[in-house]
Formats: sequence, C-alpha cells, structure tokens
Amino acid sequence: MKKIIMLLLALSIFVVGCSKENNSSYDKYLEEGKTAIANQEYEKGRNFFSLAKEANSNENEANVLYNQTNNLVEAITSKENKHYDVAIQLCNTILKMKSESNIVKTAANDLKVECEKLKKGSTEEESSEEEISADANTQEEESKTDVDTNTQEKESNTVVDIRSDYANRLKEIEDIAVKRDGIFRHQAATINILRSYDTSNLQNAKVVYELSDELLNNLYNQLRNDLDESTFKQLSTAQVRWVKSKMEKEKSLNYNEVVKYQVLARMTLDKCEEWNLNYYK
Repeated sequence: MKKIIMLLLALSIFVVGCSKENNSSYDKYLEEGKTAIANQEYEKGRNFFSLAKEANSNENEANVLYNQTNNLVEAITSKENKHYDVAIQLCNTILKMKSESNIVKTAANDLKVECEKLKKGSTEEESSEEEISADANTQEEESKTDVDTNTQEKESNTVVDIRSDYANRLKEIEDIAVKRDGIFRHQAATINILRSYDTSNLQNAKVVYELSDELLNNLYNQLRNDLDESTFKQLSTAQVRWVKSKMEKEKSLNYNEVVKYQVLARMTLDKCEEWNLNYYK
C-alpha cells in the first residue's frame, strides 16, 4: 500500500513539474512575441506565438494573437501591393478578435488608418486624371461601345478563359523543362503565369487558387521522387503544419470569399516558389 501511495505521489509531483515548465515556456514565448510585435517584427512575433501555442494548447490567448498576427502580415503584404481594400478588411478582422492584449490590434488599427489614407489619395488621383481626359475621350469612348459589349460577353466566360489561357501558356514554356536548370525555370515561369491573372472578382480568384493548388500538389509528388527519404520526410512534416496554418487562415477569412481565395492563392504560390528555390535552383 505504501508503494502505491509513494508512486502516486511521485506521479503527481512529476505532472505538476511538467505543468509548471510548460506554463513557464508559454509565458516566455508569449512575452517575446509581444516584444517582437512592438518592434514591428511581425513574422518573428508570429513564430513566438506559434511556439506558445505548442507549449500550452489550453491557453487561448496565444492562439488569438497568432491568428491576429497572421492576418496582420497578410494585410501588410496587401498594402505593399496596393490592394488597400483587402488590407483594410484584414485589419477589421483583427479588430473584431477578442484578446487580452491589444498590441496586435494597435498595429492593425494604425495600418488600417494608413491604408484608408492611401486609398483616398489613390482614388482622388484617378478621379482627377479621369476628369482631365474625359472631354478628349468622349468620341473615342462612343466608338468603343460595340467593343465594350463584346468584352462584357467575354467576362461571363472568365473561368473558362483563365483555364484555357493557362493551358496554352504552359504549352509555350514546355521546351524550358528540357534545358539546363529546366525544372527550376519551368516552375518559376508557371508560378509567374498564375500570379499574372487578375483576381479582383470571385470567379477569377477561385480558379487561380484551384490551379495554384494543383501546381503545389504536382510539385509535392515530384519532390517525393526527387528527394531522399530523410529530406522528404522533413518536408512532409513541415507541410502538415503549413496546411494547418492555411486552414486556419481560410476559416478566418470566410467573411469575404474574394479576399479568402486571393490570400489562399498567394499563400499557395509562395509555397511553390519556396520549394522551387530550395530544391531545384
């Protein structure tokens, strides 16, 4: 009986010790993440919040801060690409998330204000240019009525056109694959083709994401054959984490289908580019 009591006591001490160690690591990573955000090192902050999540999955704060920072990084990328509406929407998503710390929200609010100013300036500039050229282009616009009608008809077949155009452009770059550094250059050209499409509407954004996902899956299967077992196992493990992150991102963007597919397509093509650079250059 004494042995059983001693064993139970030892186990309880061990569990308490592990719990304290986990909490200590969680607090450390959480604070380092906040410090990184304060220093505008957002990707570094996101990594620390991810470590905090792993250290203690029962604490929700790290999970919320991780998602907020994920959206913030995407919003910054959108701002740099002059997609101000997308950046503003991502910032609004961050501001709606409940968290004990407001450090990411503060950065998101500042970014939102900046994007609103940039958007206003861009709109005013475009309006001014349109007013200046309006009179001079009246006759020209009237002569283009028939052309515009044909354009609207073509837009109804946007998805078909993108898939068809993509297939045709892939045929044009087939010969690249057989030359020196062919695989790397071919993959790079394919990625650039997908990045070139306009994704401002839902149909376009969705089909570009689907094509990007197909490219990623094909590249993954190709790497399965080209890499040694150990290297591919490391890649596969990392990919599981990436897919989980992508699913979380997709869930957080369900409020806007266009933005969701724009972000998912960009994430997927970024991953294709990363693998291409790491394994084929």
